[in-house]
Amino acid sequence: TYKFTIDKREVTTTVITTEPELDRCLKDMLSTFTPKFSTAKRVVGLGIEKRFETVTTYNRGPKVCDRVAILTLCHGTTCLIIQLHLMRSPPLSLSAFLQRPELSFMGVGIKHSLEALETEYGIKCRNAVDLAQLAATVKNNDILPDIQVLLHQANNFQVQYIYR
Repeated sequence: TYKFTIDKREVTTTVITTEPELDRCLKDMLSTFTPKFSTAKRVVGLGIEKRFETVTTYNRGPKVCDRVAILTLCHGTTCLIIQLHLMRSPPLSLSAFLQRPELSFMGVGIKHSLEALETEYGIKCRNAVDLAQLAATVKNNDILPDIQVLLHQANNFQVQYIYR
């Protein structure tokens, strides 16, 4: 676990390499959301990182392709960096977390991220909002010249940091 400061707020980042550690961290993240009786959607930032791998095919020999290596989930001042490429199988707790009806996941290009997660790991997401258009608008208007941290606040949502 690493801690750093962005805009005078302490952000906690945890790098996760095992399923038991992931289970604990997802449970901890869920405990930070508003009470169950609230009708507000809970927002979680989602992003992926890919890496290149060499895959051997039967009829064509070795082939280089990119695969999802890391999934990042952020809520409030907590970021989970999940190293999927180090896990033996797709984590069931992660799949269940992404299917929770009270959660909405947001990210720039999230549609492509979720397609890759489903194709490569069989992991699906129930509620997702792609912020690509918003990011393009913000960037084109030079409001934020380099979007490293995207802040989103709407309706009853808290300010969310979306790791990119």
